[in-house]
Amino acid sequence: LRDLPVTLDGNTGRRTVTLSLLAGSRAAVLILGSAAHVFAELDTARVLAARLGEAEVLVVGVPFGGGDAEEPVARALLAGLKPAPWLATAAGPKQWERFALEVLGLQSLELRADARPAERGAWIALTRRGRTCGSGLGRPPLEELLGSQYGPRSQLPPFEAWAEAATRMARAAPAAEPAASAPASDETLLLLAQQHLYAALASADGAALSRLWSTDSATSAALAGDMPPSVWLYEEGKVRAACAVQLAAGAKAGAVSARLDGWAAVLADGATRGLRSGGQSAVVLAGTFPGDSGPLEEALTTALEYPAPRASGPPPPTLLAVQRWRRSTGTEGEWLLVSHRTIPYNFRMGAMATLHCDCRGCVAFNRESPAR
Repeated sequence: LRDLPVTLDGNTGRRTVTLSLLAGSRAAVLILGSAAHVFAELDTARVLAARLGEAEVLVVGVPFGGGDAEEPVARALLAGLKPAPWLATAAGPKQWERFALEVLGLQSLELRADARPAERGAWIALTRRGRTCGSGLGRPPLEELLGSQYGPRSQLPPFEAWAEAATRMARAAPAAEPAASAPASDETLLLLAQQHLYAALASADGAALSRLWSTDSATSAALAGDMPPSVWLYEEGKVRAACAVQLAAGAKAGAVSARLDGWAAVLADGATRGLRSGGQSAVVLAGTFPGDSGPLEEALTTALEYPAPRASGPPPPTLLAVQRWRRSTGTEGEWLLVSHRTIPYNFRMGAMATLHCDCRGCVAFNRESPAR
């Protein structure tokens, strides 16, 4: 694995090196699969660009299935995305194919056409020393790897630093003429929707929170792999029901494997009260491989969350959050929330748990949980 070549796509130009030359300075997450799958996951990783940079993590796309055409496919992957210091693709397709078949024993990389996105492709996570620290089939859980394995390489700025930066930017921005102002971009609308989410969480306002969710949030989140297909609904201290999402015609959701606490219980706990956020970003996903065409219907936002200080004891950890959004089909075309995921994200402190939420409530996973 250490001798396999990758092409880096930084802002200063492209260069090809072996993974061994990255050891000691960069961690890496390898994403293996069809060209369409790899492009979609690299596109998704854009929302975490700042976090990948501060954690010094490289995301490497490894497309398979194209035979002699894999090298042009890899170049097309880079051409479809802007140059970034966290972005790379496999070079030398024959070497990578031999590694996948002989070392990993992967014949098709689970590239079934009927597989949901969370079940396509494979991923391998490497430490800065070049050792494997995680792997699996389906989508790479980038934010979970950032929180549990990598983390920022230095202390994160406090919330006040983000607030001061936002104030300076607002003061420096030129005032636009009302008549000449252009319609707000999707990224601006997404960040505004994210502000409404954090306002609802900070005030524990269940009614305001419920208005943000897509009506098919549970199904969409399960299809994306953000939530388990089957859960126990836990409310008022009791198990109320087993809930299973129908993933596809004739498909089975599987055994109930996780406990979901309803939003009433989550907000009543008080953990979200006074929640503040900084370091926000938003991306609208391309959704298709370069050269294809398709509607821009899905987007991601991210933020660093700063829980309110406790009355006593150490301060609570900073959290890394990622939200998935879908554009509504109504005349307004507003962005509606599909899922909300958080994990502790701190300097030299590996996270042991993560929280995944949809319109029904939240499921807490620990690193040993069989549900993950």
